[in-house]
Amino acid sequence: MMPLKTLAAALLSGAVGLAAFASPGVVYRDGIFGFELRLPVGAVVRWGTVPLQIDLPVPPHTTLLEDYLILAIRAGPAGRGSPRLIGSGMEGAAGSRYECRRYLVGLFGGYSLVLTFVLRSADPGVYDRPPPAFDRVRELEEWERILAGLRVFPPGLDGVPGPR
Repeated sequence: MMPLKTLAAALLSGAVGLAAFASPGVVYRDGIFGFELRLPVGAVVRWGTVPLQIDLPVPPHTTLLEDYLILAIRAGPAGRGSPRLIGSGMEGAAGSRYECRRYLVGLFGGYSLVLTFVLRSADPGVYDRPPPAFDRVRELEEWERILAGLRVFPPGLDGVPGPR
């Protein structure tokens, strides 16, 4: 198994990549651990963050402030197959509301990928004139599309970032 520090070094160096994808968005590909995700147009990878954070597009002028995905690798197999929900929750803090869902999928080589989706929205009660509410169902459907586009492959076989 590859040490998790190697993942951090790869993320910081850009050895894992974000490749342009013609439609419907972009593909994030990690050839070191062997997985890729189809992301919506406008997704931004925050290089240098460990675990890696990917900011997802947010509709303007609504109560939605942030929509992001955190990718983390952990040692220990989870059994390959479809991502499975391992946790979810909601909480509020200082005028914001947070909703998150965490999924787990097994990778080759005895690792697992943890995908944590987070929505941060403004509490409409903090505004004299609140912006329109965001479409929560639409945002959750986007998460489902990302999960449906997850592909796991043996590491090193398809590890060169580039158009697909």
